[in-house]
Amino acid sequence: MMKHSFSLLGHRVTIETDDPALKERLEDIMVPSLDAQPISKKILLQLRSSNGLIQIVRSGSVIAQAVQPDMVIRDLHMFINHLVLEEQTDSLKLHAGAATCEGRYFLITGDRYSGKTTLLLKMMLNGTDIHCDETVLLEEGLVRTFPRKFHIRAGTLPLLPRVAEVCKTMRSYPDYSSGCFYFADPTDFGLAWHTEKSLPQAILYLHSSFNGTPRLESCTKVDMAKHLLCQTINLTGDLGSNVKKICHLLEDCRCFSLQVGMLDQTAELVKEALA
Repeated sequence: MMKHSFSLLGHRVTIETDDPALKERLEDIMVPSLDAQPISKKILLQLRSSNGLIQIVRSGSVIAQAVQPDMVIRDLHMFINHLVLEEQTDSLKLHAGAATCEGRYFLITGDRYSGKTTLLLKMMLNGTDIHCDETVLLEEGLVRTFPRKFHIRAGTLPLLPRVAEVCKTMRSYPDYSSGCFYFADPTDFGLAWHTEKSLPQAILYLHSSFNGTPRLESCTKVDMAKHLLCQTINLTGDLGSNVKKICHLLEDCRCFSLQVGMLDQTAELVKEALA
């Protein structure tokens, strides 16, 4: 039995398989992010074949199964993220990316397909330290990043030739909607990757355009609070308490609305917001 292990927000994740093809694919979802949080819990999963199906097994129970190895690995990746996130019961989970640019920690949020990952990748190639592109955790007024592997969709590649060159060397995976994507993280580009827990200096809410002139505008804290409430993930608990958490976060944050246009210009506007 072959094993793969990695750490993810205080969890030691171990995956066992006796299939060489699956072992090779497991490398694609390993998380090499540096995290100072001590290991306090363990997750053990197995991949096994049965009657032509590849099964994801936990504690003897089949969690999911599929015929195609790529679909199994994609689903395994999502299941691991779910297991770790559901343990964060004291955190408010937000759909947002996070990065540090010239020492300034900031968040980028917005609806799906608004351009968060594309913009963050562009900034990463220009020297910005990218922590995550999908989920952050609001804890005691601070924001902790969740180091999920980036999902780089095929449609993004024409906008980022340097990313496209790296993705040529990678295996693609079927997207849940349509098309395909690539698992990647900063280490695939020779860069460091680490989690961060701090107070962001700015939060930017994205509106997508991609083919026009980008525009940066100040956003009221009331409007940003509304945006963030709409970007919560599996919102539970007392609504008033969650609103207070978001308002507390925004007390010392500058808030902006950013229409995404040409990427070079949009990235410069982000830097302008942080100045």
